[in-house]
Amino acid sequence: MSTRELKNYARAAGRVLLAVLNVATAAGLILSAYSGCIAPQTWKLAPVVTMTFPGWVLGIILVGLIDLFTVRRWLWLCGATLAVASPTLWNYSPLHIPYAFLDEDEKARSFTFLTYNVYNFESYSKEYPDNQNPALKFILQTDADVVCLQEALLLQVNAKTHITQEQMRRLSEKYPYIMQTGEAQMLLSKFPTVILPMRMDKNPGAGKCDVGAFRVTIDGQDITIFDVHLQSFGLTSEDKEAYRDFTRSPSEEEMGEVRTLVSKIAEAARKRAMQTEVLMNCIKKFGGPNVIVSGDFNDVPCSYSLRRLGDVGLKQVYPRVALGPMVTYYANKFYFRIDHVLYRGSLTPVELTRPKVKASDHYPQIITFVLDR
Repeated sequence: MSTRELKNYARAAGRVLLAVLNVATAAGLILSAYSGCIAPQTWKLAPVVTMTFPGWVLGIILVGLIDLFTVRRWLWLCGATLAVASPTLWNYSPLHIPYAFLDEDEKARSFTFLTYNVYNFESYSKEYPDNQNPALKFILQTDADVVCLQEALLLQVNAKTHITQEQMRRLSEKYPYIMQTGEAQMLLSKFPTVILPMRMDKNPGAGKCDVGAFRVTIDGQDITIFDVHLQSFGLTSEDKEAYRDFTRSPSEEEMGEVRTLVSKIAEAARKRAMQTEVLMNCIKKFGGPNVIVSGDFNDVPCSYSLRRLGDVGLKQVYPRVALGPMVTYYANKFYFRIDHVLYRGSLTPVELTRPKVKASDHYPQIITFVLDR
């Protein structure tokens, strides 16, 4: 075979390989963008595929750059794939210009809402600056009108968590309504608030979740708040260490451990899907027209659970007000947005911020809502 024939053969093989790469990446992106529409009971790997969506986005961008400098006619496929996946992409990385200005009328009708998994008020970094509890210090400094907490079992003067008597005094002065329900769901409110007598009756196989229901009255309008903590991934410290090792230098042994992780993640998603059905029934029964559902969902954007909540009229806050991608959980290199706020009724979100406070293994979120006239 001549040198020219070898070059022609290599060129043809390269074109075929590039075509396969384009088609495979496009298929992976579309599948991951919409696998959240599939119930985990129907296809147990659907929630795992959903979690890979950001990776496929990066993949299609890299493939598009290769196309740009090699075979440009494949660029149409990259563009078309991104267009098909754009609703999911917008949910992950919206492009809203931050809304910083409220006129006097809007300010009078606005309130701030903080949601935060506080890790039972233990410092994730094991540090307690100024001998104070860092999560509680942040909550007091933020001065949000309504505060929705998860894993808030130990809100009391405590030497271990460095919650001081002064912090508790200031908290009581700031929030006349401090209410706890479920195992560790807590609401702090400056407005009149009552706990709703709601029970989450789950099937025996639905796993562990914690949901509290509160009704807050703001300017004469009742808003029902569901404080949610759905089934966790259920990973042990060994599982998390295996994942960290895999992200550093994958090996055949670690691949086997990763398969175990995938199985656990899929099972947790199945339980969250069952819990979501129960939660939806509670929202239908107790919610009323104005509802906020917030907390630690342990699920990524466009997951099955979040899509299902859309069936009771709930909309996600993040894609309507935020700019760019965001992470709310950062421990063990699991960089995901698994804390969410949804709403419906006569209130409009106008701003969302995520302070980078590392008191917990989760970051807090602060949302400004404006009540409609």
